[in-house]
Amino acid sequence: MNSKLSLGVLLAVAVTGLAWAGLPPAQDANAKLEALEKDVLALREELSALKSKAENETAKELAKQRAEIDQLLAWGRAQARAAGALQAVLADAREKGFVAGINPDSRTVLLDGFHALAEATKSGLPEEPAPPAPAKKQLPARRAPTPAKH
Repeated sequence: MNSKLSLGVLLAVAVTGLAWAGLPPAQDANAKLEALEKDVLALREELSALKSKAENETAKELAKQRAEIDQLLAWGRAQARAAGALQAVLADAREKGFVAGINPDSRTVLLDGFHALAEATKSGLPEEPAPPAPAKKQLPARRAPTPAKH
């Protein structure tokens, strides 16, 4: 019976030893905390880089769109100026008797149509920005008088 008891104790010790050997070594709580802090700092840096990149791309896209809008506004204003010039020419042609002669109604309709086209071309544009105010000239800073040497 002694041998059975010895064998049972030996077997229990062996099973317990194997169970302890299979477990991963326990990490220190401070080491885990330091590792987590490093991960958080790395993630913050990565997030900051992503935000910066996104802001730069957004700024570039907005600048590109602003340039296109400015170009379209300049084109529209040029069209409006040309429409005004066309209206002046139409008025001059009417004054000089363009509508007189054979079939004057067709000429009147033609001039009225051109006038309506020119008026429509001029309308709907945003107001042109006022020119910037002239910058005030700054006088140079006054120097303190230097003492005279005797």
